Amino acid sequence: MKKPLVAILALIILPTTLLATGAPPRWQSEIISLISHQRYKEAGNKLDEYCVQQKNADLCLTLASAHFEAEPKFGIDSKNIVEAYRYTRLACEYGSTVGCDAYKA
Repeated sequence: MKKPLVAILALIILPTTLLATGAPPRWQSEIISLISHQRYKEAGNKLDEYCVQQKNADLCLTLASAHFEAEPKFGIDSKNIVEAYRYTRLACEYGSTVGCDAYKA
């Protein structure tokens, strides 16, 4: 009974930006599983992989926000504006209008 509850809680705590369009299949269940097993650093690394290697702009924006907010559920313990800016730039390069607007601001 504990695992379904943890998975539901993981769904609730995931930011709405994680509902990324054009993201790899099953990425959400993979990230939710890592978070529900408290493997936060791995969840952040997996998002980085989807952002950088698979060039997913929406997930790059998620990481930009995570670095700006110091999001522990992705293994990010302190704010890092430089990394937030880097992921915003990548989101822009990968076609995100929101990423470009934020990058150029």
